[in-house]
Amino acid sequence: MAILGRQQILDVQDLQTVDVDVPEWGGTVRLRMMSGTEREEMDAFFRTPPEERVAGSRVMLVALCAVDESGGRLFSVADLQPLSTKSGSALDLLSTAAMKMNKLGSYAEGEAEKNSDPGQTA
Repeated sequence: MAILGRQQILDVQDLQTVDVDVPEWGGTVRLRMMSGTEREEMDAFFRTPPEERVAGSRVMLVALCAVDESGGRLFSVADLQPLSTKSGSALDLLSTAAMKMNKLGSYAEGEAEKNSDPGQTA
């Protein structure tokens, strides 16, 4: 593989999307991979004591990843509480898809195992 330069890295469009059919809501929701900033926002969420959180981790993940057709986020922090009142199965479906896409939780472990090569050197 080629060594990338600064501009090549900055020019790459690397935030993939996936469209998820949500029967409970009668349509499709587009999810986008989290940016570095959004990943930090998720990490900060987990550093907040559970009793101080406005919503759960599934809701936060959906809020960070759900986007419109142009890639803009659908939800803000102000939307966490009302979003948390929506169908649990719909939120589970979307949060699972977002976890896979962002390689979070058990999906991160699977990727690490798949990408590990004991014979590889730096």
